Amino acid sequence: MTQIKEGSIAIDFSQALKVRRFDDINRGLSFCMKAVDFIVELEKSVM
Repeated sequence: MTQIKEGSIAIDFSQALKVRRFDDINRGLSFCMKAVDFIVELEKSVM
């Protein structure tokens, strides 16, 4: 099972082909708010 955790949130991506975190310090607004971003590739779509 592919499970990604961010703080108290845990999301199951077991059906995903690939999961990438997209919220490191080089992206987003980490200096003023907490952002949680994921790119998820499924067999027939991208979320």
